[in-house]
Amino acid sequence: MKPKLCVLLLPGLLLWAPLAPWTAPAQAGGKVDEARERIKEDADKPDPPRGERPEGRSHWRADHGDNLFWEVVLILFTAPFWLPPAALDDWPLPPAKPLRFDPYPYKDGAPGGLRMAQWRPAPAPAPAPAPAAPGAGPPPEAPPPAAGAPELVMPQGNFFALRATYSFEADGSELFGHRGELLVRSATRLNLDLSATDYAERVGGGTDHLGHYQGHLTYTFAASEQALFAAGVGFRALHFDDGYEASGVDFRYEAEFFPVRPLALHFIAEAGQVGSSSAWELEARAGVYLERFELFAGYRHFQVAGVDFAGPVAGLAVSF
Repeated sequence: MKPKLCVLLLPGLLLWAPLAPWTAPAQAGGKVDEARERIKEDADKPDPPRGERPEGRSHWRADHGDNLFWEVVLILFTAPFWLPPAALDDWPLPPAKPLRFDPYPYKDGAPGGLRMAQWRPAPAPAPAPAPAAPGAGPPPEAPPPAAGAPELVMPQGNFFALRATYSFEADGSELFGHRGELLVRSATRLNLDLSATDYAERVGGGTDHLGHYQGHLTYTFAASEQALFAAGVGFRALHFDDGYEASGVDFRYEAEFFPVRPLALHFIAEAGQVGSSSAWELEARAGVYLERFELFAGYRHFQVAGVDFAGPVAGLAVSF
């Protein structure tokens, strides 16, 4: 799609998205109400006695006592954390390579959005002196090799990178979501992301809303000019129309790729708890950069207490 056409379609998307929840047909009951009731039920369940295994869960240690099985599980479970540093040659152990940010990816023909520090090789030793001519006396003493060590060359760029995002999600024809996100990355490799989502569902002639709020502090454990991997912990909170609220701890893993101008790929995985209920979210999207603006589309799947909120997403991101 040509850039001019994308720009022309964007105002239509932004105007239509806020009106969509109120133009969808009504239905009796809905996912928002089901999620609320299931979270309440999980919160009211008594905790099992200490030492008693919860019903329906496998006792992995008894069923899988083979050491080889556990070694394979450990390798597969930890692969997302050791494989990217190995592939990018960017280990997070101190001293990690410093990095800087362009105002937006692909600026001035850059291969991506990051600028990594590079090691400059140590200078070569001074050449040995030529042998003295016959009868010219003892040869001069050879100077010692030039002392030196590889030098870390700092990149040029910004210490912080900011990205503001709006996305619209459609789950069927009755439930729609609007999400605003703010992401701050720093040269220290610490990142902060905040998001707020409003799910609106037409039910029985009215509209039921679910407020979904998140925040995470993550660390960039592997990066290059064209890829970035980060992970960390944070919170997830839900607010329902009747005033009921639930919150809990959340884990986040994200990966970004800038394979070729102007394409960008984003992958996010989150898991945790809300109250006494489990919650997880997966998102994958692809975008096209037009200077500092990114137009993207993808798919998001959020589940809480066994209730799914899933559908295609589209939106706009602005980098600073």
